[in-house]
Amino acid sequence: MPIQTRQADLSVQQGHETFRLFQGVQSSGDIFEVNASSKAFCVGPQSDLCSYRLSFFDKQAGNNIEEMDLAVGNPIIGRTDAKLATSYPLTALPARILVTPNDLVDNAFLPTAFTPANLDFVFARPLPFVDIISYLSEPAGFAPGRADRTFFYPFITVGIAPQAVYFILPYYGRRYANISVVNRNTSGVLDYTLDVLGVNLSAGTTFSAPAGRSKASEKTLGVLSAAAGVTDDLVITAAADGMFDLLSIRLTAAGAILDEDSTLRIVVSDRI
Repeated sequence: MPIQTRQADLSVQQGHETFRLFQGVQSSGDIFEVNASSKAFCVGPQSDLCSYRLSFFDKQAGNNIEEMDLAVGNPIIGRTDAKLATSYPLTALPARILVTPNDLVDNAFLPTAFTPANLDFVFARPLPFVDIISYLSEPAGFAPGRADRTFFYPFITVGIAPQAVYFILPYYGRRYANISVVNRNTSGVLDYTLDVLGVNLSAGTTFSAPAGRSKASEKTLGVLSAAAGVTDDLVITAAADGMFDLLSIRLTAAGAILDEDSTLRIVVSDRI
């Protein structure tokens, strides 16, 4: 269980109308706690995950624990109580409201094509964030949804083939992505190729070689090619390509010139 950085009761003591749970997610088994009763919950604007499970004490539910799903565009409306004077069945834990990811999280995921012998490495793997807003008083309205997120890398480079560099980005439930690479190299022959894959994570690891790899599915969504002085773009949509947990971008190059000027920008959105 991660160390939780914020507590709802402090927001209550300070007279706030909302409590925001906002921090990085380490695994699908993370459990976050809300220790103050709430009038409603919604997914916040900077959430990377799109679906959560809320568990709370209810004498009328099986095992006295009620569960409800919270998702982008699907707030939970109505009073939910944190009963700190009561314990969950078979435990000595106070009956706080518990929040867990419905989405699978694997911050150690490596693509199937990742080859240590080629000196492949992961250039960027942003930590996915949970963002949930708990309304401590009657809400006048809800957060309109997740904001677009931009991943910008102002310096990209890779060694001599067959070395590859990977960018592994959270994409949970997003419906649109625009990937743009700009090859600003002018000092020699250096052509970039970017293979873009959509990844759906899975529980467990493989037994066959390479053993210990994720059982995730990987689907090729497109290829970008950028010779010197060229810009290339790729647009991904849920309608045309499907929905994924992660985007995996594999960067390779023809040439061995150090490039300090080329850039990569990825914008992900819930809107098409």
